[in-house]
Amino acid sequence: MRLFPANAIAIASNGCGDQLVFIRTAHAFNPAVYLWSHESGELSKVADDFAQLSTC
Repeated sequence: MRLFPANAIAIASNGCGDQLVFIRTAHAFNPAVYLWSHESGELSKVADDFAQLSTC
């Protein structure tokens, strides 16, 4: 398992360790939603904002 990003907040999990997250930049969270992989530690953008998740 890779270290969870210090500037991220988890908003959902797939039950296997991966998380959907928001990333904090400066003084606010970016509206984009990312998938954090617990195996690789990589972040992949999955939506430009939370509302877009329902159309993926």
